[in-house]
Amino acid sequence: MQSTLTKFANGHGDVTLGSISAKAEIIEKIYNLQVLLGTTGDPFDSWLATRGIRTLDLHVKKQSSNALSLATFLENHQLISKVYYAGLKSHPQHDLAEAQFSNQYGGMLSFELKGDRQTINKFLQELNLTKYAMTLGGIRTTISHPVSSSHYDTPEEEKAKIGITDQLLRVSVGIEDEADLIHDFEYALSQIELEEGE
Repeated sequence: MQSTLTKFANGHGDVTLGSISAKAEIIEKIYNLQVLLGTTGDPFDSWLATRGIRTLDLHVKKQSSNALSLATFLENHQLISKVYYAGLKSHPQHDLAEAQFSNQYGGMLSFELKGDRQTINKFLQELNLTKYAMTLGGIRTTISHPVSSSHYDTPEEEKAKIGITDQLLRVSVGIEDEADLIHDFEYALSQIELEEGE
């Protein structure tokens, strides 16, 4: 099994590392290849990842709590058409997630904002605490627009199959104060409402 240490495990967005868990004979082959190619993590990045792992329990619990609060806020907002977060009772796999994750549903959520590309751009520009980023999974809240970033070159029919619409936004929720985080989204959405009301 391969896993990344770059995102939630490290938490600070300042390393590029990974790990592999496998049987001893597979690890030996990987190790020999790694020595030949020189694809090892450097000592400082390894130390940074270790630093992040020391607070993993704390920051993932806070991210999960914040994500549930933000998802609940978004689900009840008139400008949001859909929220994708397993912690919400409205999610089709909520019961399974509850059984497997013990009320800690993680820091990632997605939602669909009503409107066009101009609306999306306005919303993103009005966020202050939350930053637009191509990479997600750290202790500060970041947001991305898959259609113009991670899935910009995915064919339309493929995007449709996996539910990636022009209105979809992905959020990696961080450890900020919950009220500050919700206020950030509330303010950005209110600016859209003001524009629509003018």
